[in-house]
Amino acid sequence: MKLSELIEKAGEDVQWQLLHECFISAQSTKRGTQVTFGTQAITTHELVTEDFKNVGLIIWIPKEKWPAPHADKRPGEKETK
Repeated sequence: MKLSELIEKAGEDVQWQLLHECFISAQSTKRGTQVTFGTQAITTHELVTEDFKNVGLIIWIPKEKWPAPHADKRPGEKETK
């Protein structure tokens, strides 16, 4: 399944956050970079008990290919038509 198909299937319930705007800390490790970030999309209880309503997905897009119209959007702000 393509990412665009996944997002289309989810419909209006898709939320997104820009990692650089919600990150709390970052640390280099032998395995890569460990990033801590904040979100209101899921609670600690939901994550620990696996009784969550939202599934998180991290997608990395080259900065030069990030669509400029989205650059001024706040994290989690839904697209308006």
